[in-house]
Amino acid sequence: MNRRTNPLPPGTLSVAAGLAVNGVAVYAFTVLVSRNLDDASGVLTLWFLVYVLGPGLFYPVEQELSRAVTARVVERERFTPVATRAAMLTGGLVGALAIVAALSAAPVADAWFDGQIGIVVVGALTVAAYGALHWLRGLLGGAQRFGRLGQLLATEGGSRLVFAVTLVIAGSASNFGFAVCMLAAPLLAWMIGWRQRPHDTGAEEPSASDPAGHNATRENRATWRDLSEHLGWLLAGALLSQSLANAAPLAVSLLAQDDQSQLVEAFTAAVFITRVPLFLFQAVQVSLLPRLTALATEGQWNGFRQGLRRLMLVVAAISLIGVLGAAALGQLATRIAYDQEIGRTELVLLTAAVGATMGAIALSQAQVALRRHPRVAFGWGVGLIAFVLLMLIPGELVMRTSIASLGGALCACLALSWGALPLKPPDRVAPGR
Repeated sequence: MNRRTNPLPPGTLSVAAGLAVNGVAVYAFTVLVSRNLDDASGVLTLWFLVYVLGPGLFYPVEQELSRAVTARVVERERFTPVATRAAMLTGGLVGALAIVAALSAAPVADAWFDGQIGIVVVGALTVAAYGALHWLRGLLGGAQRFGRLGQLLATEGGSRLVFAVTLVIAGSASNFGFAVCMLAAPLLAWMIGWRQRPHDTGAEEPSASDPAGHNATRENRATWRDLSEHLGWLLAGALLSQSLANAAPLAVSLLAQDDQSQLVEAFTAAVFITRVPLFLFQAVQVSLLPRLTALATEGQWNGFRQGLRRLMLVVAAISLIGVLGAAALGQLATRIAYDQEIGRTELVLLTAAVGATMGAIALSQAQVALRRHPRVAFGWGVGLIAFVLLMLIPGELVMRTSIASLGGALCACLALSWGALPLKPPDRVAPGR
């Protein structure tokens, strides 16, 4: 299959290999947690909180950095200035996170972790570590170093599993210990990935006689507008999207009675099982934005539309396979991996929600490439509102949460489809500015 007819962005397979290792490691880690703790609901809830706040705060930086670096490479401009701005922005977000964590540690610990503030602190540090990792992912993705990006993903997941296995062998399995494993993995991955970061081969740095770069060409400099013109919308969209994606397990954990920890674990296990397609779809997600940005920057609108249409067909096919797999094997997989039981109907609903979420992700990437950031926040916001409204319907907790998850994802997908396939060529997209 050549590049013109391939619906997948180039580099997808390299990233998919890293995600395959990461994915296996994620499931092995959660199985270790579930089988070595009497009550694993705390650590599993921490997992979902980390993946609301981590991507919610820092994936916008990764997106904008990836887009800006790709656009600068296309225009044969240096990307170091914009990468430096993104690093400063990441540091500012980490500082804001530290303030919020300090103010909310006690109530969060009481709501989800039986008052264990130490776990909240480790969780906040883990989110900060993922901030640095998302910055590096944006740099690698934008420079189209997908092989190195795949290695980064594999290192993150593999090291987390190694740390967890070591903990179990040492007989030191605990909620706090597994939380520390979650922190150590992104730190190690970043340290290894930093040594393999891409370097500019473009214009020269400002000279010694002009250290501030006042007389440098525009390609040697970057302004905050290069990244932050739409950052508020991106942050809103990312937080809303991650909130919707993780709302179901967090809602069950929050609304369950004190004696329903087994129910929380069973539902969380079902969420992990049904997310196999979504986890693998991250390979497409990481490499999709650079491709769409390049097509938009170059004004190749036919290629843009055709590529997105083909990708949506791939999403539909993966979703159908996932739903059929959940109906046939979902209960068995949940029982074997996590020793938990959940209904077939709930598994099918959750898997269908994953399919709708994948479609929404692809459409949101198209909107970002077209610089329509407010539509991204609007689309995910519609989905989250739909989830909340559906949760208000009376009924058994697991069933209504599964229905709300599917309804919210479908509403988000429909809202994000607005204008994602332009019928006529829009104005040429500015290259990273």
